[in-house]
Amino acid sequence: MGVAEAILELLGRPKEAWRREFEEARGELTWDKAARPLIEFCRHPRRAPDKEILGERLGNPYYVEQIDRLRTLVEGYERGRFIRLMRRLHRLNRSIRSYLRTTPRK
Repeated sequence: MGVAEAILELLGRPKEAWRREFEEARGELTWDKAARPLIEFCRHPRRAPDKEILGERLGNPYYVEQIDRLRTLVEGYERGRFIRLMRRLHRLNRSIRSYLRTTPRK
């Protein structure tokens, strides 16, 4: 039976016919019960079963490797001439703007 058929069947039944089932479900589907596994995990975190079995053989996810690569690249730029040049240009730009703001116009 498809979802649409199940919904149509449910809508076709009188309200009194499904009231008891919904009351039982309402008692079972509480936030306390639904959040319990998440709360337990937060209190006692553990590695995922596949990580336990395979250990480090899975390696880092692609995005972690990319972040490390980008971080290394940025650190290289920051130590290099490019960033020093960009900082000098930025300071020069600020100086020129400041000069133009304070110099009277004709």
